[in-house]
Amino acid sequence: MVVCVAAVLARSMIADSTDASKSLTRIAFGSCNHQNRPQPLWPAIAEYNPELFIWLGDVVYNDIHLIAFFFRENALDLMEANYRKQKLHEGYQLLLNTKATIIGTWVRVVSQNLTIHT
Repeated sequence: MVVCVAAVLARSMIADSTDASKSLTRIAFGSCNHQNRPQPLWPAIAEYNPELFIWLGDVVYNDIHLIAFFFRENALDLMEANYRKQKLHEGYQLLLNTKATIIGTWVRVVSQNLTIHT
C-alpha cells in the first residue's frame, strides 16, 4: 500500500519538473536511519543517481520514552534538532545535491522499553 501511494505521489510531484510521459527508471528506498550512527550507504545511493528517493519510515530516531517525550517543554525542539542533524549529514547531502525528488512517510514505533498500562 505504501509503495502504491508513494508511486502516485511521486508521479504527481515530479510531473511539474519533468516530462510527465517519461517513466521513472531509478527509484531508491530507505528506512531505519539513525542520525547518531554511521551512515555508509549515502555515497552509493547518490552515485546511483535516483530520480526518486522514498523514505519508508524512520528518517531519524527520537529514542526517548514516548510519554516523557511529549510532556517535555522542548520536545519539538529536540525532534527538529534530530531532523536538522540528518539533513546536514555529509553523506545525506550527497543525495540532496542530486536531482532526486525525495518523499516519505512518518512512522512512530513505540520503544520496547515503554510499558503502557491499560
